[in-house]
Amino acid sequence: MRCAREFGIREIATAFAPHGAEVAQRIADELDYFGIAGFDGTFVAQQADPRRDLTAAMELLAEAIVGLGEARIAAAR
Repeated sequence: MRCAREFGIREIATAFAPHGAEVAQRIADELDYFGIAGFDGTFVAQQADPRRDLTAAMELLAEAIVGLGEARIAAAR
């Protein structure tokens, strides 16, 4: 889990890097467990209904993380 969390933090921080390293790291630290929950949840959802599209769920999760991060950045201005 630790490696997965570190990977998630790094990926989120990279996505928000254009906002500066400090902001990117803050957003990554705030959203890392949300990302883990969403990632794990997509697999639980597919087990409950195998017809669910994993790719679409992951794309939706990415959109949610970006939206939440952007909202936090806007609120801090």
